[in-house]
Amino acid sequence: MLMQTYKDTTMTTSNSKRRLYLLVHGLTPLGMPSTMVAFRGTLINMGVPAKDILSVSYNARGKSFLDVCEQVDHQVDERMDALDLNYVDVEFAGIGHSLGGLILRNLDLSLFYKFQQIVQLGSPNEGVNWVDDLPLGRKAAALMFGSTIIESLESPCLQTHLQEYDKGKAAACPNMTTMYTTKQFSFWNPLSWYANLGLTGPHDGFVPVASMYLAGAEGVQTYCDHLGVIADLETIQFTCKKVMS
Repeated sequence: MLMQTYKDTTMTTSNSKRRLYLLVHGLTPLGMPSTMVAFRGTLINMGVPAKDILSVSYNARGKSFLDVCEQVDHQVDERMDALDLNYVDVEFAGIGHSLGGLILRNLDLSLFYKFQQIVQLGSPNEGVNWVDDLPLGRKAAALMFGSTIIESLESPCLQTHLQEYDKGKAAACPNMTTMYTTKQFSFWNPLSWYANLGLTGPHDGFVPVASMYLAGAEGVQTYCDHLGVIADLETIQFTCKKVMS
């Protein structure tokens, strides 16, 4: 259950620009855009044309954070070409789960992208230094995802590619929301039990809540775990209404 209420919204765009919705999944052993399918379906049901929803993917194994950002950027370029659109003609709204939320922050720094709304779901904005708090955490993470991506997501390396969200910065997304996922245990998510072996503070079964903090962004709490947040109907509806406002 979300700890914040929301009002019904309708699709709006600024300056009559066409709005494209960018969906970016979290870190998985293989690229899996299908994990964002519920958001795509909900946006369509709310009236967004299917062709305006860009569900992209990336393969992080052996890649750095900037490498995966470039993969996503390349896919957006291809979709823009297919739609016969220029970046000056559109504005973006983004939904990013976990690492996907960090990728959206990175794209937001580009002069080509004009984001009006970004919603992060359980994104580790402070980096993943906490992998060393877990038993064999670094080895386990490297086995699942590769050591390169894990190393590039540690602070201060990650922070050299991102900057603190500042509403006063003209190039930054004016409406940034980070969702704090706070449910620690889930019977179908083995990571939640593993995380409790080493993480002492509040976490969502994978990411410490403290790592999700993003200065200047609106914070919303939901009682979902790290993976359950992309399947929870209330969260999906809330998120889609957010990016359509």
